[in-house]
Amino acid sequence: MNILDLVERSGCVTRKVGSKKGGEYHSPCPTCGGGEKDPHGHSDRMEIFPNQGDYGTWFCRGCAKGGDAIEYLIFHDHMSFPAACELLGKELPEQIEYRTPKPPKQQKQEFTPREINTPEEIWQTKAGELVAHAHSQLRANDEQLAWLASRGISAASAHKHNLGWLPGEKGKPAYYRSRKSWGIQAKDKGSRPDSLWIPRGIVIPQIIDDKVQRLRIRRPEADRELFLPNRSYHVMPGSGQAPFLIYNGQRVVTVIEAELDGIMIDEHAGDLTGILAIGNDSAKPDAKSHAVLSMVDLILVALDFDKLKNGRRAGGQAWIWWNRSYRHAIRWPVPVGKDPGDAFKEGLNIKDWIKAACPAAWTEGINGGSCSGGGRPAAGEEVAAATAATVVQAAVTHENLTAIEKLGTILQSSKFVSIDMSGGGCRIDAHENWKEHFKQEFSAISDLVFHQPDVFSYLVDHPDERIDGRNFWKGIGNE
Repeated sequence: MNILDLVERSGCVTRKVGSKKGGEYHSPCPTCGGGEKDPHGHSDRMEIFPNQGDYGTWFCRGCAKGGDAIEYLIFHDHMSFPAACELLGKELPEQIEYRTPKPPKQQKQEFTPREINTPEEIWQTKAGELVAHAHSQLRANDEQLAWLASRGISAASAHKHNLGWLPGEKGKPAYYRSRKSWGIQAKDKGSRPDSLWIPRGIVIPQIIDDKVQRLRIRRPEADRELFLPNRSYHVMPGSGQAPFLIYNGQRVVTVIEAELDGIMIDEHAGDLTGILAIGNDSAKPDAKSHAVLSMVDLILVALDFDKLKNGRRAGGQAWIWWNRSYRHAIRWPVPVGKDPGDAFKEGLNIKDWIKAACPAAWTEGINGGSCSGGGRPAAGEEVAAATAATVVQAAVTHENLTAIEKLGTILQSSKFVSIDMSGGGCRIDAHENWKEHFKQEFSAISDLVFHQPDVFSYLVDHPDERIDGRNFWKGIGNE
């Protein structure tokens, strides 16, 4: 088995592009997706050299990662170093038996969030009048309320978020106003440079401190079939560009694209998670949302990971940025459909989907599972490691714990992973789906087990051969 076999085993199609030095192959990347298409329609983000070294080498321009076959298995398949060697039939060097190489530290990406300008006061006044009119129209329109209900948004939730409906006027599916009356500069081109087009549709306002900051209108499908078919949403000119944030002290924030999906998640799982709707997969947080994201314990990046744009998986490309910028972010796409709205219509229980991402210590015994609780504990909080119950209730950040306590805390919140100490060795066993969605936790466990001598000694002396969150602290009496 060489590097070509490993890449093709992941479902990626390889193609030969050169014959020098034993050949060069290109393929999509199993982690971040495809690359730019060449004139023949191929995707070439990953470069593969099967005859270099013992089993071949690889490099992905999207992930900015590369190495030999062992590094491929560690990075893409999240295998331990011993497991990767075993799969390839490579003997472990004696001096590092049962050791996993410490992964290189992820280079900190400097991110400076943007400051968002507030719309002009005259624009805010006009927008407020439009929102009030649209809201009254929606409350009297059973058809549009039913459409929102089909997306998981009740009439009460629509009222809470000031959603509205613009039916058009004078028999037209739009409104036309003077741009000057809204404080908006006239257009440079066109026969009516002062005309402001306001299409028919569901009005989604962003209101901060009782002032409208942004207006987004979701156009009906029937209107898109007649005019501007690719414009599902219309952002009113003059709007601020802040992303749509719903946050009330939860420990978790879920990052999505569409505001309506965010309102739906807030209705069904608002006690579990805050919401950040960024509008599109390439958008970044502003200063306010960045401050919230930096404070919470967990970020669920639920962007669309299957959409293809110019041969690239846009959501996969976006995930690279989120993974580098926030160490506590995990990839958490919906299991069905392309976004939470589709998943709801397919029957997904939104609350269960969010709850599945939360460590059990955050949800146990709290109204069926609630992650609300005011963010991170204060710095310097300490936890006694005498019993599992104490650790579960404290839910402190790992920085405050000893290495043994860190491992115990992670195992208690991760029921799909255990440590096998049978046969004179040490192996981390984890469910594949868990490893996919909790890469940081798996890496932390590996680092603690194989690179912290006090942790390894604790495991060797533990009375049980298979150790998980339920029996971890039984070893306390052996110290």
